[in-house]
Amino acid sequence: MKDLRSPNGQFAAKPCAIAGLLFWHVLRSLAHDGPVTNDFVSVSNSIVRLQEEWRENGISEVVILHCPSARYYPVAVSQRALDAGPTFNLVISTPKEHEITLQLIAAIEKIAPQPSDRQPDLRWGFIFVRANRTRAFSIYLDGTGERGLVNETPVVFRDAKFLRWAESKLGSIFK
Repeated sequence: MKDLRSPNGQFAAKPCAIAGLLFWHVLRSLAHDGPVTNDFVSVSNSIVRLQEEWRENGISEVVILHCPSARYYPVAVSQRALDAGPTFNLVISTPKEHEITLQLIAAIEKIAPQPSDRQPDLRWGFIFVRANRTRAFSIYLDGTGERGLVNETPVVFRDAKFLRWAESKLGSIFK
């Protein structure tokens, strides 16, 4: 094995090794968005608030993010990483006028998330945005549809119906 020390005896790493370590560190920082919380009451309340804001026309835009489950990532995809660099990003303005967002709201009303203590490896994101550009609600799913986040709180879903809905309605768009 080649000695990586410089002539004066100090460590002299190759530039590609330094770049690799830097890349790994950046990916690891994206994978951990902070402490895991289990505020299940706020998860349930946030779904109710979304329904209220939807009825009152408080949602001006819906953003759908996706990274294919078949794509390999060396670390779990966090909410921040999916927000920053999805493979697909669909923005739907005036969401109450579109069938897909009406179906999305109906699908969210049927979910029954339970608290989790584990950050999921995310592949889907659904973000509801107010007119003032703030998030009203967000839900993220992993590639199995069994885990996700509701407003940054880790959850598990009793079944993968929401994921199956997303893949059946949006899968052909995101190919």
